[in-house]
Formats: sequence, C-alpha cells, structure tokens
Amino acid sequence: MRTTNSNDQRTAALQGVGAYESLKRMVSFTAQHRPELLRRLRAFQLSCNLPSSFIEKEATIRLFTFLNPDVIQYLPTPRELDAVVLDEATMAEVRRGARTQR
Repeated sequence: MRTTNSNDQRTAALQGVGAYESLKRMVSFTAQHRPELLRRLRAFQLSCNLPSSFIEKEATIRLFTFLNPDVIQYLPTPRELDAVVLDEATMAEVRRGARTQR
C-alpha cells in the first residue's frame, strides 16, 4: 500500500511540473533535447544546492545511464552547466522548491 501511495505522489509531482506526458512519449534522446536537458539540470542543481561538479560524479553518470543511456553523450561539463541562464519562470520554481525544502 505504501509503495502505491509513493508512486501516486511521484506521478502527481511529475504532472505538477508538466513533465509526465513528455516522459511517457520520450523514447530516445537526441541533440534537439539538449537545451531542455541543460535547463532542467541547472534548475535541479540550484534547487538542491549542488556544486556544478556533481555532473561529473560517477554516481550521476550511473544514474543517467540507468535512466536513459542516450543522455550520457549530451551531459554538460561543469563549466557549461554554470553558463546556463534560467528564465524567470524557472527561477521562480527553483525558489519555491528551495523554500519547501527548509
């Protein structure tokens, strides 16, 4: 019962950020997806207070390999990740997420 509740919460969270449908549709990852990947990685990094070097960690690479091996070739370097500028709407989401984590 607890697992179902947890899965329901995850699904609701994905739907809340508008990602659920795109995740269901995504079969392969291509270069055209890279700008969105960079934006989402930067938002994730900022909302979790991670250093840019997290992207080079073996655990990060293993996670992305498990989720979708096609993504690995499109992961940014820490310098590229630092250069990503988020729009105001995305920054508002990051700030909201940071407040709820406190």
